[in-house]
Amino acid sequence: MPGKILIHSLVFSPDSVSTAYIYNDIALRFQDEGFEVVVLTTTPHYNLLEEELVKQPLKRKFAGLYYESDFHGIRVIHIPQKKYKRSVFRIMGFIYWHILSFLMGLFETRVDVILSPSPPLSIGFINIISSY
Repeated sequence: MPGKILIHSLVFSPDSVSTAYIYNDIALRFQDEGFEVVVLTTTPHYNLLEEELVKQPLKRKFAGLYYESDFHGIRVIHIPQKKYKRSVFRIMGFIYWHILSFLMGLFETRVDVILSPSPPLSIGFINIISSY
């Protein structure tokens, strides 16, 4: 009996990097097997291709606190993440993303499985806490 899977990753479509492509395929396979799939990720910031953003537009939610998009019928929640040149801002942005993704993950109900990549190990730690 399929359940609900939350994929928690730094990158996912429409970001155009290898990890995003892998998790895109994983999400689609789970969906094909009958699972409800929800993805919690960042806004595209590594390798953004405009044509991908046109195919999967992000809709601003709650005054831009987060965005949502649809990837082949899969709900994708995007938390803003920007590229900063200064290390201190990059660290602050990373911490912000972790805190907000933790809080957003708590609002996803009836999740049976949380799937996340490593690195960063901090995502796995957040998911362990979220599962209780």
